[in-house]
Amino acid sequence: ADMRTRVRLTPLIYFGPIAFVPMVIIGALLDLFVFKSSNGICTILLTSIGLAFYLLSFIMSILVLKTEKKAQKRAYEIMKAEGLATAEELEMCKKLFRLYNIEYINDMVIALLELIYRVLQIIAYVQNSSSSSSKQ
Repeated sequence: ADMRTRVRLTPLIYFGPIAFVPMVIIGALLDLFVFKSSNGICTILLTSIGLAFYLLSFIMSILVLKTEKKAQKRAYEIMKAEGLATAEELEMCKKLFRLYNIEYINDMVIALLELIYRVLQIIAYVQNSSSSSSKQ
């Protein structure tokens, strides 16, 4: 069941970070050209949806990591029980699994920091736009 869950969640994990920026751009374009409004409702709405996808992606990444750890433990036990690896190789596998998990967590942290960066860029852009329009 865990593997099936992982396979189903994997596309969603990659969709969140990819969808965020295009959704913000689409919202801004809708506000500018379709609704011709300066209140930014579409931008705010699609940014919120993009953030929700991003957050969902982050949560799913954590769930997949749990599945990965179970799979690694199972693989280690099978290799040990079936004599598929020497003691030294098993120890190397443990280290490799640990490094893989660290890399996975690093990727999640980088994705979260990138999200914060994008949100701050949008806030700065909105503040600059509103301050320059209020000066005119």
